[in-house]
Amino acid sequence: MASIQPKYLRLHSLSPANLPSHHVLKNTPENLPNLRDFCASLITEGRRLTETDLTANFVADGKKTSPPAKAQVQISKWTRKYDDPSDASKQAVEYWFARHSEHKDPDPTWDDFVKGLYENHSENEAEYTPDVYDCREVCKWDVDEGEFEGMEGVTLRAVEMCHELPVVANRVFATLVLTAKYIQGKGFIVVQRHGAEEKEGSSWTNASVERCTYNEAEQIVSWDMATAADAKGDIPMLLQKPTMPGKIAVDVGFFAAFVEKQKK
Repeated sequence: MASIQPKYLRLHSLSPANLPSHHVLKNTPENLPNLRDFCASLITEGRRLTETDLTANFVADGKKTSPPAKAQVQISKWTRKYDDPSDASKQAVEYWFARHSEHKDPDPTWDDFVKGLYENHSENEAEYTPDVYDCREVCKWDVDEGEFEGMEGVTLRAVEMCHELPVVANRVFATLVLTAKYIQGKGFIVVQRHGAEEKEGSSWTNASVERCTYNEAEQIVSWDMATAADAKGDIPMLLQKPTMPGKIAVDVGFFAAFVEKQKK
């Protein structure tokens, strides 16, 4: 069965012409999405993916460890199909991978997750991810305060994430990053859309959502992440898919090590 067709959380290119107006991007307001509507759509799609699809559509694919984090990392996967926007007679297919981990003492605390993932998300990611060697903010939208689809504290930024990648040349990923926190209960999401500078006819695309919630009674942080990526012509999908479970699992340990280092 085809899933609800996403507007933004799918593997297609996003250019300034698809984004809300910002003077740095030099995209004129005419025919561009409204900022509030754009943020609301990203939040809706991110929540649907992490709150509904993770339990309804993803299939468990084993557990992994990721030291120094003590929590086990549950891996799952989903072959997502939806009507191809470019051809109604066909279905688009994307290969999504997800992880779920539950953290309690001595793993990072809720405050650690807020400071490390919700606040300054991209800058912190550049610190704890070995293959990221730089992060630069391109622009930040002035998102109005108030409720967005049951969430508040919404931020929207465009950043450049500089990756040192094996096999292929280094890449600069133009990354759109939205963060928002739940109005009810302790929790937040981070929605990201990545693209790479095109070079010699190739371009990378990636979409991801992270969701963290806190059970105060049990003092447990639940951390979910779902992602899909396509290196296009650089690496065949047949070679990309087997590496994804390991790649997303190690990030848990990277973050735990980052938190430990910050506390020393």
